[in-house]
Amino acid sequence: MNELSFTATVFNLDPKQIKSVPVSLMPGDFYREATGVVEPRQCYDNCRILMMMNAIKDYRYVLVYSFGLIPFEHAIIKLDDGTYVDPTLEIVNPEHQVKYIVTHELDYDELCDVAIKIGRAPNISDMLNVERYGDLSNEKCIQQDIVANSILASELLEVSR
Repeated sequence: MNELSFTATVFNLDPKQIKSVPVSLMPGDFYREATGVVEPRQCYDNCRILMMMNAIKDYRYVLVYSFGLIPFEHAIIKLDDGTYVDPTLEIVNPEHQVKYIVTHELDYDELCDVAIKIGRAPNISDMLNVERYGDLSNEKCIQQDIVANSILASELLEVSR
């Protein structure tokens, strides 16, 4: 099973709605901004803050499933020229080689709307709750997703053995 199929299966997404993207090094001016913001293991907040610092630009907050040593949920940024950059890993661990599968892209206004509703920068599960249940704050929805993802993950492990 490749990364695209794995991501679609784990999050119960239509494979046509997700895509693999290359990530480039940040341009110099953006890199300088990011070095003053980026904190290790804070990718969602790092990207949210950088989006807010660049609100007049047409950047996008991008949620991805990343494949490195282990798969993990992550946030990156799409610059106004269409280039994807990973401020967190580029600054914290520049040698880290990762493949990125995009699940969601939010413009500045969408990011602000979601962040205000939940009180933090969103992750993939938050966005899936919006799509599936129309609500971010519903604890029951979050619990249902956790249970469903746990069952699916254990099934995937059984299949891979």
